Amino acid sequence: MKMVCAICHSHCESDIEQTFRIVIRDDYEALANIPCTARNRFNQMSGLNFKADGRRYVVDVYRGHKTTLIGGDDWAKFKHDFDVGQGNVVVFDMTGRTAKAYVAGVEAEEQGGAAEEVVAVDEEEEVVNDDHGLEDALAFVNTRGFVFEDGEYAMMELILTIQHLYIGPPFVHRLTPTIIAGKLMKIPKKVAQPLNLDTEGVLGLCMGVGDVMQVAYHTDRDGRIVFNQAWGVFVAQNHLQVNDAVVFNFREINEEHINLVCVVNALRPAEP
Repeated sequence: MKMVCAICHSHCESDIEQTFRIVIRDDYEALANIPCTARNRFNQMSGLNFKADGRRYVVDVYRGHKTTLIGGDDWAKFKHDFDVGQGNVVVFDMTGRTAKAYVAGVEAEEQGGAAEEVVAVDEEEEVVNDDHGLEDALAFVNTRGFVFEDGEYAMMELILTIQHLYIGPPFVHRLTPTIIAGKLMKIPKKVAQPLNLDTEGVLGLCMGVGDVMQVAYHTDRDGRIVFNQAWGVFVAQNHLQVNDAVVFNFREINEEHINLVCVVNALRPAEP
């Protein structure tokens, strides 16, 4: 179990200099803590230049004896532009020439240990594929040939900090024309097996922490779960698009006629 650091108020043991998270504790706080493990990167910096959804910001850097803080007019503008407040997490990706920031509406107080297995699946088979070039890879299932684009792995890593709430491995997939225009969504057998579902029935379906809608499903002969046409309604309501990278998780829920919900998170920057 990984607890919040008492110094930087973050899960700093999970962060690195290149990708780190800042937890927003108060709607009105003017300064934010840089995680301990990323402080060295700011030794010679008086400002941090970054982009968020194409917008450029330059925030001030204040280095103290034990903590490093960011703030200033552009930090306040960034928070206003993206409606950042208590409970949000800002992910900074410093791997490119210009840093990038993403906003998520998730705050996790503890995190289970990361597993090492990474599984890739395609239309016909499931195979172990640990050639992702990712150190300390999280446990997830993805379609064969899936490649993370800029900032997507950092977003997925953030989402999976609450993986202990979910049943079975997450499924990471890039949406195809068949899934969007054809309104056909299938969950791999590797993900479906731990759910112990009936061969057909009704599940909940929600986008992040949004409202839950019902979707009927059936199980193919190959063991994959197939959502019915309600999936197309969900796609339209949540503006999902071809080539969006998406994480599917399952958790228990106590609602009338539904005891399991599929939680969908798109790995893309928050809209301002």
